[in-house]
This record gives sequence, C-alpha cells and structure tokens, in this order.
Amino acid sequence: GCGAGAALLAVATLNPHNECVGVEAHEEGAALAKTNVALNALEDRVTILHADPLADPSLDLGPSFDGAFCNPPFNAKGRTPDPERAHAHLTPHTMQAWVNAFANRLKGGAPLVMIHRAEALHDVLTACQGRLGGVQVRPIQPFADQPAHRILVRATKGSRAALRLLPALVLHEAHAKHTHQADAILRGAAGLSWL
Repeated sequence: GCGAGAALLAVATLNPHNECVGVEAHEEGAALAKTNVALNALEDRVTILHADPLADPSLDLGPSFDGAFCNPPFNAKGRTPDPERAHAHLTPHTMQAWVNAFANRLKGGAPLVMIHRAEALHDVLTACQGRLGGVQVRPIQPFADQPAHRILVRATKGSRAALRLLPALVLHEAHAKHTHQADAILRGAAGLSWL
C-alpha cells in the first residue's frame, strides 16, 4: 500500500544505495507513484507495482526483501473521513493478513516497520506472534502532556528478543511548533533510532 509513494521516495532518497519496491493495489495510486518516481529521477532504484499481494499471497514480487515498511489503512468500514478516497483509508484485510504478507517476503533477520493508530497495538502485537519477534514500540504523541495517537512498531523476522517499549516521539511544543527532534526528522536531518 505505498499510495502515491511519498514515504517510499523519502526512504530511497535518504538511502541512496538501496533498491526499493512499492506495491499499490489501487490503479490511480500506483500511477501517481510511478509519476512521482519519474519526477524524482529514481527509476533506476525504485519500482512501483500495481498489485495486491494480500489478495494474492502467491504473487511474485521478486527475491526476498531486506526490510519492509507500511502504513496500513487505519479505519474500519464506515469510518473513512472522505468517501471518495475510501480505498486509502479502508482495507478488507485483517492485521494478520497484512503482517503475513510482509513476513512471507522478508529474509531472516529483516525488519518490518509499521505505523498505526495507538488503539491497534494489541492487534499488531497479536499478528506478529510466531512470525516476527524483537518487537519495539515507539509511541507518537502530539504533545508531551497528551496520550499517544499513533505507534511505530518494528519487528524482526526470526527474532526471539523481548518486547521493548521505547521513548515516545513528541511532535509539538507549545503553539504547535515542532519539537527539535520532529523538525530534524521532517527535514531529513535525523532519523529514529531502534535498539
């Protein structure tokens, strides 16, 4: 579900030696991602496939991957804020299907990184059991005094390491100004570290 490819292009730009594959089930999103890849002159390292590996687990995406990341649709049916873009917000697939689709295509020791709503943490952890271990969870808080509204989860194929809850990423200071850490990440000057 790479959508228009914004996150994929950011990863490709920040990692100039990596080859990346984006997969998008919706034709319009895949076409836009291909256009964005071309506009950023990354055709030699970034491939976009119009496909749905969750609907077709046997789909050949090439060799196993050294890592994967995704932003699965967050909403259940009826909760999408924009009916015209429902495909970007809704999924007929379970969290288990999303995790399985990635785990089946990762090399041993390769990580999967996922962002989701904070309330989906239980579903994400349950889906990882038996497939991906060494789970690390980083809450994302809008402000330091507010609860997390998103979570970043990193899990590794074949790992038996214990679950770790990492320090939160706080996005804003007073008056909605970005924190130094969030600002550096958004500008590509820093990344988030994992254990």
